[in-house]
Amino acid sequence: MTDEARLTGDAAWKAQRDSIDQHNVAAKQRARERTAATNAVSERERRLAAQEELQLRALNARLGDRG
Repeated sequence: MTDEARLTGDAAWKAQRDSIDQHNVAAKQRARERTAATNAVSERERRLAAQEELQLRALNARLGDRG
C-alpha cells in the first residue's frame, strides 16, 4: 500500500488538496510557457510584416522614380 492509501480523515483530505494544488501549479506553468511561445511567434510575425512593408515601400519608390 502507498502512504496515501493509508491516510484517513483530515490527512487524506490534505494530501488530496496538496495533489490538486501541485497539479494546478503545473498546469498554470504550462499555460504561461504556451502563452510566451505564442507571443514570441506573434511578435516575430509583426516584425517580418513591418520589414516586408518597408521593402515594398522602397521598391515602390524606386519604381515610381522610373515613371
